[in-house]
Amino acid sequence: IVMKDKLFIHSGLEVRKSTIHGYGVFTTKCIKADTVIEECMVPYEVIEPGYEYENGEIFPRNKDVLPHYRFMGPHDQDGVNRFYVTPAGFAMVYNHADDNNIIWHHDTKNRLVLMVTCKDISPGDELYHNYGEKFII
Repeated sequence: IVMKDKLFIHSGLEVRKSTIHGYGVFTTKCIKADTVIEECMVPYEVIEPGYEYENGEIFPRNKDVLPHYRFMGPHDQDGVNRFYVTPAGFAMVYNHADDNNIIWHHDTKNRLVLMVTCKDISPGDELYHNYGEKFII
């Protein structure tokens, strides 16, 4: 895999307080539909829950680590099981809306999650993606 020299992030994005939930990602510029607004790196390793042993005792490890921030990733080589990924960048800050204005694509070859507008965006708009049917706040 050939890594890029620099990941792209649109110059019109900023993180600030959201009326929806904590922080959110907002625009400061007009952005047309079908525009890549961010390339988020996906780490190689995934933190899986498990157990650690210390002084003869068992302790849960990584229990509930980032469960609300993971994205459904690619299937394994057999095409049966799915991996989950936790992309870096603003990916964990975009809030949910059923009427989303961004979507994401997983570029497995380059280990990226691409955030793409699916509507024209105006300055001051908050960017939302749809977390899916099983999303629960």
